[in-house]
Amino acid sequence: LDKLKRLGGPPKRKHPANPPMLRTCLRLAESWTPLNRIILRALLCTGFSFMLRSSEFLSRGGSGCDFGKVLRPRDVELRCDGRRLEEGEYHLANEVSIFLRQSKSDQYNEGCVLTHHAASANNIDLCVVRALRDLAMAAPQRWREERDRPLSRWEDGTPVTRTQIRGLLAQAGVDQGLDEEVVGVHSLRAGGASALFQASGGNKPLVQRLGRWASE
Repeated sequence: LDKLKRLGGPPKRKHPANPPMLRTCLRLAESWTPLNRIILRALLCTGFSFMLRSSEFLSRGGSGCDFGKVLRPRDVELRCDGRRLEEGEYHLANEVSIFLRQSKSDQYNEGCVLTHHAASANNIDLCVVRALRDLAMAAPQRWREERDRPLSRWEDGTPVTRTQIRGLLAQAGVDQGLDEEVVGVHSLRAGGASALFQASGGNKPLVQRLGRWASE
């Protein structure tokens, strides 16, 4: 099997998503319902900022979600200066932590907690803290009776699939002159890693740890 993989050549890398692409995706959804736009923004920002694999926050479509890995509202904690917020206080959030129960590189399934702080005023629209805060305020029932269901669900309860997000990202890539084949859901993970690499001054170990890559 390894020989066949080598004969097939290296995998085709996906082009990293960037902030203009994410904003294009949101613009393409301008005719959607307000809650669905909030859900889309929360998922795009979460996948990008936390460098998530698609199985960790999206449905695979016909085969459903990987319930051992997919992010649930229970796994998303809004905080203010380190203090966990309850319903009615979500507007105070300036931090968000997510708990990833399993991942591809977590051999012992110990889980991983990642935290982001609110972004500067220049990046309010793509701030993952504000995006998840807005979702919690718009759909608080997801953090109550629906807290054990996948976070990636549209307003009508149907799952948000990889195909749907891939389609939006592909359209956004075409707007930037890219071939739609080089843009996919993995572009969010690659884009988040690229942004962190640049923001950290090229700190590869930091990107590797926060992105949870087992190898270099």
